[in-house]
Amino acid sequence: MLKNQILTELLQNRSQPLSGQMLANRYQVSRNAIWKTINALKAEGYPIDAIPKEGYLLSPDCDLLSTQVLQKSLQNFPDLQIAVFSTIDSTNSEARRMLASGFDGYALIVSDTQTNGRGRKGKSFYSPQKTGIYMSLILPIPYPCQNPTLLTIAAAVAVLRSVSTLTGIQLQIKWVNDIFFHGKKAGGILTEAISDLESGQISHAVVGIGLNLHSCSFPASLSSIATSLSFTEVHRCDLIAEICTQLLTIDWQNSSTYINEYTEHSLVLHQTICYQGKLVQALSIESDGGLTILHADGHTETFHGGTIELT
Repeated sequence: MLKNQILTELLQNRSQPLSGQMLANRYQVSRNAIWKTINALKAEGYPIDAIPKEGYLLSPDCDLLSTQVLQKSLQNFPDLQIAVFSTIDSTNSEARRMLASGFDGYALIVSDTQTNGRGRKGKSFYSPQKTGIYMSLILPIPYPCQNPTLLTIAAAVAVLRSVSTLTGIQLQIKWVNDIFFHGKKAGGILTEAISDLESGQISHAVVGIGLNLHSCSFPASLSSIATSLSFTEVHRCDLIAEICTQLLTIDWQNSSTYINEYTEHSLVLHQTICYQGKLVQALSIESDGGLTILHADGHTETFHGGTIELT
């Protein structure tokens, strides 16, 4: 399709104008066809400048989500199906709908905004338009999965590695799934297991990841606890692709490849936290992802689920 071809050319050449004649010659169409295609892309929201005697240039600041960019960045994963939405109720909900309809492979679902973004324990995830990353990965699980918690932990490490690689920003993790920046929540992970009714085994996992990138304001209920990463030098598609690459290549069932990194970025270790209404001390994160705590009476306990609160 000509529109996709021209968009790919513009995305790959952000720093230099592309002449209409060159594009017409390359794709064996008329200059008028190129002009109409450029106008169609502008109508979709792509900021394209027509520079006299030089050609067309996509604004370097363009941060629109693009299937073409993601496909190019993730070409090492040809079996990965990519779906991009301008708005959706929840990327995790869409992933579950795909699986319910018979989808059986790898998929990435991203959206500019979510009208009903979901977090753990039925909480919502604030998802304003074009200011964050709202994505879900569908991962087939072809072998018995003993500990799904490790996938959440691996996803958190994938996010940390990606943000650090592309921006230099160092993030922290509040066990088990919250991403923190400068003491406030900047994102979260929601992992959902899908079971095969016949075998009773987990057949797929849906890993939802939300990150606040450029949100300038939050609802009153979040204003004191939420924050944004606030970097502008990296496009959302690039960060999404990096997170996908990290997560699709990490050996998440072998926690020895990432648990130390998770521990090093823990926000809770050696801190007093609240667990089940009691103040306890977080001692260590075990190789299976469990959190070991010290109670006031001196006994220790390791648990793998539930919610903790910072004090």
